[in-house]
Amino acid sequence: MVHSACQHIHAAPYTDHINNYRANRLAQRYPMYERQIIRDFAKSDSWVDTAKSEHRKLVDQEIRLGEQEDKTAAVTAAAAAAAAAAKGSK
Repeated sequence: MVHSACQHIHAAPYTDHINNYRANRLAQRYPMYERQIIRDFAKSDSWVDTAKSEHRKLVDQEIRLGEQEDKTAAVTAAAAAAAAAAKGSK
């Protein structure tokens, strides 16, 4: 609701102000580079902390490993059941 109210009065949302602040700050820190390119980069860069991103990658990796272990256990159990069934039918 606040977002639509800001648009109604032609005011930028808070995130736009933050993006502009970050872009200007980065451009001021690197005056030797083209200002608009630096600003565009700053606006496109993720707000996600890289440490959190690394943590998320580790969590995803652990999930994948767990899924692989589950599949391996299921295949082993199916093979054991098939072997037991084959033994029982003889």
